[in-house]
Amino acid sequence: RLNNNSLNGGFPVSLSKIPALIFL
Repeated sequence: RLNNNSLNGGFPVSLSKIPALIFL
């Protein structure tokens, strides 16, 4: 499950990073 979270989290994390930069 931890491994799955890493792969699944990778996609959302990437998208979250884009808006995160805009927020900053």
